[in-house]
Amino acid sequence: MPRRDVTVKCVLCDTKYADVLCADRQLFAVPKMLNAVLTYRIDLSNNRISTVKKDDFANMTSLFKLDLSYNKLVELDAGAFDGLTGLVVLYLFNNQLTNFHDGIFKDLTHL
Repeated sequence: MPRRDVTVKCVLCDTKYADVLCADRQLFAVPKMLNAVLTYRIDLSNNRISTVKKDDFANMTSLFKLDLSYNKLVELDAGAFDGLTGLVVLYLFNNQLTNFHDGIFKDLTHL
């Protein structure tokens, strides 16, 4: 569990401690975050995100829960989830994903 005395910062979303709350923001891309390594939960549900890029979640080693449900996802770049070894919960439902790159989930050993 990350330290709760350091707040993650996001220029487009609300933050509370190590949680980034970006639901229902009409976002077309994953926003950049400061102190990303401390991020514990990210809610990006109900947006218009179509692609998750390789570096969108880079260095987020404390990330436990990621919600990408109810977006317009059609592609997850190869390596999009690399290094997210602490991720336990991943929501991808209600998107338009049909194909996945080989090994896209290789580091997600706790799902």
